[in-house]
Amino acid sequence: MMALNSPAAAAIRQTRSMYSPGHKERSKFSTHAGTVKFPSGLLATALRSFALAVLVVHSSVYGGEELEHSFANPPDSARPWVWGHWLNGNVSKESITTQLQAIRRVGLSGVTMFDVSQAGIPPGPHGYFDPGWQELFAFEIAEAKRLGLEVMSANGAGYSGNGGPWITPELASQKNCRERHPRPGRTTFFRQAAAAGG
Repeated sequence: MMALNSPAAAAIRQTRSMYSPGHKERSKFSTHAGTVKFPSGLLATALRSFALAVLVVHSSVYGGEELEHSFANPPDSARPWVWGHWLNGNVSKESITTQLQAIRRVGLSGVTMFDVSQAGIPPGPHGYFDPGWQELFAFEIAEAKRLGLEVMSANGAGYSGNGGPWITPELASQKNCRERHPRPGRTTFFRQAAAAGG
């Protein structure tokens, strides 16, 4: 049941008064956030009805105080993530812990980890995916779990795992092409087409 003093109840009362005989100001709709001006006519009626439906549904799902509390204190599932870069294997357990604690302290809920291996970054003691690197990655996952964070990783060194010296031309990115052939009736026929150049 909706509380009589809830924002949705106030919106319903105001909308009813807007449609009452003799109401002169039909292009404004007041909310707790201020006054919204709508165009007059049929579009205004449609917009008011939509706004009212959103308010009613939203207020029935989230009470006013609960909504404010959830907005001020979002659950971890609604908090943003951040990119976390290891710079060409220059990483340690201490740096992982320090960075994850800072991420948690500022209210984020996860990290997408990249080991950026590119020209200009001196190589560190842990080459990509070597045993020491894997040990540190497992440590990062355990530390994140301890701190209530989540970790996701790119599938290769650098920003993209689909390139590098380990990818031979036959394993490189492919192009998938198809052709559309309309047929009489209701069916459409698709067939695999040869990619340009091969």
